[in-house]
Amino acid sequence: MPGQHRRRERARRRTEAWSAAHTAGRWNHVFSTEDPAELRTYLDALTRSGAARAEDVRVDHPCGRLIHATRYEVSVWTPEP
Repeated sequence: MPGQHRRRERARRRTEAWSAAHTAGRWNHVFSTEDPAELRTYLDALTRSGAARAEDVRVDHPCGRLIHATRYEVSVWTPEP
């Protein structure tokens, strides 16, 4: 596919830069929901308010399968002092 190598290289460089800048710290769980619309609203508010940069936000999506409802968990990177 045209451009795929370039996209992979760009993603690799971005990951390496993030890892180099964030050596000491941890992910803090800040929000959990089962509603995708509520998740989008929370993420928009979080990034617009300046509380966290988009690069420092992680969304985990554990698979609920048929037994449990699908959950979305938001974590924010917190650097060590």
